[in-house]
Amino acid sequence: MYHRFYPIEISLFDKKEKKKIANYFIKHTDEPEQLPQYKIQNHGFDWEEYKIKAVKPEDLKQSLKYMLRGCVVGSYGINNDFDNFPLLKQIIPLNCRVCLKERYAELRGEYCPDLKKKKWVKLPVALKQEGIEFDESKWHRSDYDAMIAASLWDAIEKIEMQQKGNILIMNNQNSKQDIAEVINKNNSIDAIPF
Repeated sequence: MYHRFYPIEISLFDKKEKKKIANYFIKHTDEPEQLPQYKIQNHGFDWEEYKIKAVKPEDLKQSLKYMLRGCVVGSYGINNDFDNFPLLKQIIPLNCRVCLKERYAELRGEYCPDLKKKKWVKLPVALKQEGIEFDESKWHRSDYDAMIAASLWDAIEKIEMQQKGNILIMNNQNSKQDIAEVINKNNSIDAIPF
């Protein structure tokens, strides 16, 4: 539409519960244009389903406001996503947005002196580095993208915990009593009985 990117679908995925909460098709005009052929062929969109189910962003605003109230929202490239769908900027406060691309770059990226920060990697590279299986044929369907982003977010949080140096490991092999072992960065182990 007018040589500009705009979303045609949005999904909400609960990363804690590992389940899709909602999925909406979005139309940006009263008479939506024909979906681009690559969207139909490569991403499995159904034009007839889209025409029937698509809603205007302003009609979604109250639902999204309600569902996302108090939530932290993450995306791989969140600034780009929010630029293409400005309604989200109105709903989600800045301090409740997580750019997984930047966060992952801080953990695994190579430092770039020109940028004066660590460089980000493409999403498939990040997923492969973390051993997260994915199916590229499902890319760009919002429900699948949201699920993959949630998996990467979990991996990022695990890396951050490891880098902070404290990982709790439950151990019940040598005793009937549960023991938590705290492993520090220098690999010393301190047993802490419950």
